[in-house]
Amino acid sequence: MSQDHNGDDEMRIFSIEDQEDSDTEPLDLEEDAFEVFQAEMLPEFEEALEAIGAASLEPRMLQGFSDMGRNDVRRLKPVWNALPEEARGTIAELILAMGQTDILQDYQRFFSLMLDDAAAVVRETGALGLAMYEDEEYIEPLVRLMQSDPVTAVRVAAADALATFTTLGEFMELPERTANKLSKDLMRVVRDTQAPEAIRAAALGAAAVRSQDDAIQDTIEVFYESGSEELRIGAIQAMGRSGNTRWLPMLDVAVRDPDPEVRQLAARAMGPFESEVVPMLTMLVREDQEPAVRLEAIQALGTVGGRKAVDSLMTLRDYVSDDEIEAIDIAIDEAEAWVGIEEFDLDAEFDMDEGDQFL
Repeated sequence: MSQDHNGDDEMRIFSIEDQEDSDTEPLDLEEDAFEVFQAEMLPEFEEALEAIGAASLEPRMLQGFSDMGRNDVRRLKPVWNALPEEARGTIAELILAMGQTDILQDYQRFFSLMLDDAAAVVRETGALGLAMYEDEEYIEPLVRLMQSDPVTAVRVAAADALATFTTLGEFMELPERTANKLSKDLMRVVRDTQAPEAIRAAALGAAAVRSQDDAIQDTIEVFYESGSEELRIGAIQAMGRSGNTRWLPMLDVAVRDPDPEVRQLAARAMGPFESEVVPMLTMLVREDQEPAVRLEAIQALGTVGGRKAVDSLMTLRDYVSDDEIEAIDIAIDEAEAWVGIEEFDLDAEFDMDEGDQFL
């Protein structure tokens, strides 16, 4: 604290000046810190509500719609519905992007509001957004959308989102009655030969999580052998969701398919499997001519994880392009996270066998 010539007290902030340019204004650290603090403060709901009705919108203002309560939704609805369709579509896509990149933001109530929108693109975005959440209250609205929306893309997005809940059911995190009803709703769509093939394929992909259900697993094979490219692609996606080793021979064929899209989907489908798929994925990274297929295989090796995947990825660093090195390193980090778990399981199995010898 210092006094000026008039005797008034004022705060002096220590600053560092550029020695080569002493005329530069010193940095006021207190003011700078305050501006950073202001920039990082999340907007309030009221600010966001006002912002979406303005002629121009700063995207960060949409963060005010995170963690909305039910009363907030009631207040938002008339304002939202009054916006032009193009504006609603743009805002929906922005909120989806923010929700996918910031796990601390919660837009599930906003996505739920989107399901009843007049614009198909908004309903589709709402379904895609709800795939990130696990609240079972969204199951019925998504099932309704999958069964009866007039737009195929919306129905497909709803079916894809329901895979989140079939996974919860598989891990017994849903009431058994709810999980069974969801499985029946999905398979009803799968068996509806009048429905578009894209919807049937997506519904099978969501249902396939129940890997011990013989009827579902048999349907995967039927779709794969159907002669329909769309159903075959859906079957490959379902194989990945299933994780059943029954599908490995078919996936081995699919990764050699002439169509790069099929090879890419097959590589992605191998991610949920274990080390038995490492040779196939390694072959793709080394030999496939399509960058998208190689990248998918690299990412799948990271998802598979474990010592074999890490060793393969380390070796592959000598074969990939400079553009793929970063993807390899990210995959190595992901795969290494599973090494400790893998080794713990092996130690536990060894201890059990060793103990059995003394029984």
